[in-house]
Amino acid sequence: MGNTVYEIKVLQVSVDPLDEDESHFRILVDGKFVKYLTIDAKLYSVDDMCFEPSLISILPPLPPGDWNTGRISRNRADLFRGHESQTPKYLTPLASPPKRPPRPSHGR
Repeated sequence: MGNTVYEIKVLQVSVDPLDEDESHFRILVDGKFVKYLTIDAKLYSVDDMCFEPSLISILPPLPPGDWNTGRISRNRADLFRGHESQTPKYLTPLASPPKRPPRPSHGR
């Protein structure tokens, strides 16, 4: 585990209000790296996970290296388990935007 402090911004939160299922988060690290986190159910309070400053304060240190998906497990709440670089299964790549036709010039 590294001791590096990262700037974290929460982009998306998906939390089970009954806290019976795992929660999913999309975060931005240092303004340029998107990470996908899964947190086991009943590990943290729903209120803490839904309030960005609380969530950031309770997360364990992020592991160093090239990864984009990680799980915070109830077995080792202070460590990430199974962090790796991959595209999450619930995401699909965006298609390239259609090209716009050139604007007509008006001879200015």
